[in-house]
Amino acid sequence: MNEAIEVILRTVGAFVLMLIIARLVGRRTVAQLRVHDYITGTMLSTLAGNMAFNIKIGSFLFTLSIVILGGMSIGLLFVEMRSRRTRKWIEGEAVTVIENGSMLEETMKKHKFTKDSLLQQLRSEQIFDPSEVEKAVLEKSGQLSVLKKPQYRPLTPDTIKSFMKNGHVPVELVLQGSVVKETLKGMGRSEAWLREEAGRQGYRLKDISYAVQGSDGTIYFIPERSWQDV
Repeated sequence: MNEAIEVILRTVGAFVLMLIIARLVGRRTVAQLRVHDYITGTMLSTLAGNMAFNIKIGSFLFTLSIVILGGMSIGLLFVEMRSRRTRKWIEGEAVTVIENGSMLEETMKKHKFTKDSLLQQLRSEQIFDPSEVEKAVLEKSGQLSVLKKPQYRPLTPDTIKSFMKNGHVPVELVLQGSVVKETLKGMGRSEAWLREEAGRQGYRLKDISYAVQGSDGTIYFIPERSWQDV
């Protein structure tokens, strides 16, 4: 057989084999690749390349090797689906690397994850200060999942209402003598409610320069004259 034709046929055959195995293994993004996926992919690509161009070795041997390797990968996939312990041993598990703003250096050292790598991934999430992080988890894929502390998350009417319900972040209700109506709306409260709360503490709402509801739910009012006395 003409060498050129043989290379063409072997290349097409290698491509079809790789396509079949890829379809059998299932859909995964690059970020979802596990360690053995990476190893299998590297070995398969090497075998497929040799099958296409190394005409000194029969294509049957390359085909056999590719099928065996693909079968091993598919077999591991089924084993992982049935056994959590096996899946954990093969893939590893997600680990927490930041807890309440503090880096867990022992955990990072154990998993060979450096501070530089951590800070780099935080910067990619627009976080330049680790103290802003409530929790950061290093996923099995190597990606970092980050949860900011409540006070550093973007505020929406729904999140404001949730924060106030759970007593998380202080919320300003009056600024420079003006009621922050959007905040009250997000809390499900009205200006009449705020006026009543001010009255309970012996104030008139129109005399208040600044008011804030603390993380414990207590409302603090500062009348205009208090600022003038400072």
